Amino acid sequence: MAFHTHVVDTLINRPLELVFGLNAREPFAVPNGYAGALVFLRFVEQQGARSAWPGLGPAIERFEAAMRTEWLPEVAGAPDMEEWRSYPHSPVVGLEALRWQRARFADENALPSQTVEAVAESTGRLELWRGAAGVLQGLVLGGNAPVGLVAREAAALEAAWLARPESEAFLGLAHGQLGIVCALLNAAIVTGEPVSQAVLSRLRGLYDAQQRAGQWQSMMPSLEGSLCNGMTGAALVAALAYQVTGDASFEALFSTHLRAAQETAVGPSICCGTGGMLLLMLVAEKLGLLPAESRDWVKARFILLLEQRKQLSSFLGFFSGYCGLAYIDFLLHHPEAPVEFPILMPAQTP
Repeated sequence: MAFHTHVVDTLINRPLELVFGLNAREPFAVPNGYAGALVFLRFVEQQGARSAWPGLGPAIERFEAAMRTEWLPEVAGAPDMEEWRSYPHSPVVGLEALRWQRARFADENALPSQTVEAVAESTGRLELWRGAAGVLQGLVLGGNAPVGLVAREAAALEAAWLARPESEAFLGLAHGQLGIVCALLNAAIVTGEPVSQAVLSRLRGLYDAQQRAGQWQSMMPSLEGSLCNGMTGAALVAALAYQVTGDASFEALFSTHLRAAQETAVGPSICCGTGGMLLLMLVAEKLGLLPAESRDWVKARFILLLEQRKQLSSFLGFFSGYCGLAYIDFLLHHPEAPVEFPILMPAQTP
């Protein structure tokens, strides 16, 4: 049985409370919670898999119901931004969770109202995972925000970021400067507007400074090759920059950082381990940054990665759990499917 089949069957057939490994601190977030399962199940559904799994629709509805009745009121009722900030992996992951089932919510007015400026003022953070860049990324991922609104929020984030000293912040994708650029690049894809030269110049400066330092500044040595704080995240942003600008220098930066990630990524997860690097390679192949033969390397490495899956913290999670690995497995078994890096990059069609 294919690994993704095992995961889908488990999510369909087990009651929510018996799906093992749910992180009590993050019960509804994409990394370890219900939303991680929704990211995966929604993708499977969109590939026309309901005939193969008659229980797929009801399973999605169960997870949506849990999000709608338990998670949404909790966030919508937050009295101030400080409480909203304290919600695990907010705001971008929470907004991503809403993206997959927003059409089924009876009252969209219950969604929290927030802007880049408000989150930046309230939290002091511009980062992607828990700061103002997450607001912009959430608008982009929602798919139905007016282009003018996306452009205004992008301009606000750009101004706030450029006003800060270049050396002030950590570089990583989840909690540092590369995540801010990730949101700005994705906004450019939605609006069709070019990324400013000021942003591209600072981005090149970040890569130059990292290369001059000779080593990656990471929260922990084990994260050097990771998506969240390491080389995989740097390769992803370089790939996005190449997609947006067509500048060959970003293609070269992608290749340099991907090679480093291949040598340093450890562990099975998408967030902190090898899984993120393998998923990025599948996306990059669709972008033309890697040859078609790279899928064979990904397949071989993925087999080894699956042997480490019991190290993961949850079954449900996408970035940190089984659902993320099941997503990669589905893509490897269905090369005709569009390839998306959920939360971080738009879909790449074959």
